[in-house]
Amino acid sequence: MKLAKEKAVFLRVAYTSDREPSWNDGSMVPTSKILGKNPSRDYDIKSYPTMLVTDAYGNEYFRFTAKPDAASLGKKIDAVAEQAKKTNEKLQKSLDASKKSFESKDRAKALKGLLENFRTGVVGLDAQEASIKLYHEIIDAGRKELDAAVAEGGKDLQKKLKELKGIYKDTELNKDIDAAIKGAK
Repeated sequence: MKLAKEKAVFLRVAYTSDREPSWNDGSMVPTSKILGKNPSRDYDIKSYPTMLVTDAYGNEYFRFTAKPDAASLGKKIDAVAEQAKKTNEKLQKSLDASKKSFESKDRAKALKGLLENFRTGVVGLDAQEASIKLYHEIIDAGRKELDAAVAEGGKDLQKKLKELKGIYKDTELNKDIDAAIKGAK
């Protein structure tokens, strides 16, 4: 009770045996697991009881698969802020490298670092939010470049499209590039 009053918010999430993968709109940008339709699936809960210690965004830092004592739980709750700080620093390092690559016009390398950040599944932290912003900036510019290449057409269109495919590999823009390549044949 003392932890609930002073340090933490406790949420009870119903367990569901639905193990179907969550719906994916094709975006590489991570979304909050705690806000999803099936948190027990998204957090990969396999046993009862399971207690997760997360930050306010639902990023998991610690997991108990047996009821912890108050002291152990309190220590983990106290450690979340430091863990979140370390996670943000790691994301920031990758973001900084991506920004540097983007500034030097190496979009493929910039995207590689951003996608690395997204694979962590972390949401809400400052460095991840900045990663998402830069990602969307690069993808939006890529869409404009794709539209311009298709509108221009010409004998070098296939070459331009394949070049774009290499840059935007593993992003949702790749599907649009594939469609343009198919349409250009």
